[in-house]
Amino acid sequence: MVDIQKNYSEKRDFIRMKINAAVTLIVNGSGNEITGKCKDLSGAGMLIEIADEVVTMGTQCLATIQASYENLDEPDFKARIEITRVDPIPSGGQIVGASIIEILQ
Repeated sequence: MVDIQKNYSEKRDFIRMKINAAVTLIVNGSGNEITGKCKDLSGAGMLIEIADEVVTMGTQCLATIQASYENLDEPDFKARIEITRVDPIPSGGQIVGASIIEILQ
């Protein structure tokens, strides 16, 4: 049997897809709406850039990424997420890592 070693930099369970799509977050409990840009998406989470709002680790939200195809009746991507990482951006805003709790239909 031949032992083949994986030679790649992405060793996560789910590969990240760069999407740079608008995302809307509705914060559980308060109902506050936060808009941002989803920088990448994987089967387990997403990376979101938020310019004007502040979120904290542990916050749960409903995330919606609208389908951007014109003249197609594509459903939006909706998921319940939990904020797991928050990094400030020097120019203002935050880069937020989120785990997907559940993908919704």
